[in-house]
Amino acid sequence: FMETFMAFWIFRPAFVAKQSVRQIPFIGRITASTQTLWLDRDNPSSRKQIREEIIRRAEWSGEGAFQRLIIFPEGTVSNGLQVISFSTGA
Repeated sequence: FMETFMAFWIFRPAFVAKQSVRQIPFIGRITASTQTLWLDRDNPSSRKQIREEIIRRAEWSGEGAFQRLIIFPEGTVSNGLQVISFSTGA
């Protein structure tokens, strides 16, 4: 949990985050002020859209740079004690 704050403090990045993060006091406002990519877990096409946007940003060569993008793949694939197996395409 603290690594998120440390990464934000050091790099001022954008994140890939589930949309419900917007509702978390303080954290939601901070992430909304960056170029965060919001994942809608109820929308099957959202993963594809996020993936395409990550690629677009990585390949961008135009004016203006995108903020660094941090992805925490273990997001909510934990049983509370340890990270469990990842699912392909998750």
